[in-house]
Amino acid sequence: MSKRTIPAFAVLAATLALAGFGCRPILDQQVERQQTLEAKRQDDLWIIEDPVLHFDNTPSGAGTATLDFKTQPGSTVTVTLEGPGVERDATQTLPVDENGSVQFLWRLIRLGRYTFKGQVIFNGVVVDSFDGSGDDY
Repeated sequence: MSKRTIPAFAVLAATLALAGFGCRPILDQQVERQQTLEAKRQDDLWIIEDPVLHFDNTPSGAGTATLDFKTQPGSTVTVTLEGPGVERDATQTLPVDENGSVQFLWRLIRLGRYTFKGQVIFNGVVVDSFDGSGDDY
């Protein structure tokens, strides 16, 4: 009868795999992140004030659209403005300041109807979304 030996590295690898070596910090981070999101969702205060779209135009028809938004500090907001004359950067992503405010600004080159849609992002997870429109510009 022959003896079969198992190499030491195989025993070590199996032991580490069973112990979850190297996986625990990642799992702990994921659990902590999920708990943070659940606590924030329970607050149900992601959108503190409804976003308002304002227009400012010149006699030539060019102008600007400004979207003021208030949400939880530490989050990020992504907004897309749609309409016939958004000059560039229709989609913008900005961090929220320590007061929970963020302001988006677009340059417009044509009159028309403009709408917006966006998302509030916290720790890389979309926690709320919104949409709306301004008066015709």
